[in-house]
Amino acid sequence: MNLWKIIKPGIKGGIMVAIGIWVTGIGIGRLITNLIFGPLAFFFIASSGPIVFDTFQISEELSDRRSKMLKGLVIFGAMYITGCSITIYNMVIYNLNPLVMVFVTIVGLVWFLLSYYVVQSNKSNNMEDIMISLAFTLGIIYGALLNYYVIPIYVYFFFITAFFLQLSRELVKKFTNVENDENSNFKMLKYPLIFQIITIIFFVCPLVTTINNPTLYLYFMLLGLIFIGGATLLTIKSLLDMRKFKKIGVLLKIGILIELIAFTLSH
Repeated sequence: MNLWKIIKPGIKGGIMVAIGIWVTGIGIGRLITNLIFGPLAFFFIASSGPIVFDTFQISEELSDRRSKMLKGLVIFGAMYITGCSITIYNMVIYNLNPLVMVFVTIVGLVWFLLSYYVVQSNKSNNMEDIMISLAFTLGIIYGALLNYYVIPIYVYFFFITAFFLQLSRELVKKFTNVENDENSNFKMLKYPLIFQIITIIFFVCPLVTTINNPTLYLYFMLLGLIFIGGATLLTIKSLLDMRKFKKIGVLLKIGILIELIAFTLSH
C-alpha cells in the first residue's frame, strides 16, 4: 500500500471538515472544540477507506494473500475505530448530536460496499476514484453535523460541487499519460465532462441560499468558474481531436483550490 495514497484523502478530508465546521459555526466555544477533534477524527475515518479498498484488491495469486488481507483489515479496523473513538469522545464530552455517529457508521459501510462490489464484479468501474472523492468531500458533511443535526442546504451544494469536481479530476488523471494513444477510449471523457457541468451548476446554487457572505462567495465563485469553464472547454475539444489532459488537470486543481476558498469565505 502506498502511504501517501492512504493519508492524502484523510488530510484533504480533514480540511473539508474544518470548512464544514466553519460555515455552520454556532458559537466560538463549540467551534474551537470541533476544529480540534473534528479534522483529527475524520482523518482516520477517511484514510481507512483506501486501506480497505487496497486490502480487497490483493491478488489471488499471492501465496500469502490471507495474511496480507488480515493485516490490511487490522490496519483498517485500527484507523476506523480510532476515528470513531475520537468522534464518540467529542460527542459525549461536549454533548453533540448522536446523528454524527450514524453518519460515521454509514461512511464505514460505504467503504466496505464499494470495495466488496469491485471484488464481486471483477472490475473497478472507477470505484477507487469514487472512494477517494468521497473520502475528501464527505468531510464537509461530517463537520456540519458536529455543529448541529440540521445541515443548511448550501452545505449540500458545497458537497456536490466538491465531489463532482474532484471525481472529474480523478478520471481525467487517467488520460494524462495516454494523450497520443490512438487505442485509448477517449469517449470515456464524456463522464468528466458531465461532472464538470454538474459542478458549474451547483457552484452557483449557494447564491440563492442563506450563506452569510454572498458577495465574497460570488467573487471567488466567478474566479473559480473561469478555471473550471476552461477545463470544460478543453475536455470538449479532447473529445473531438485535441488531447489537453495535463492542462485540464491543472485547471481543475486550481478550480478545487478556489472552490474551497469560496466555501470558507461564504460564512
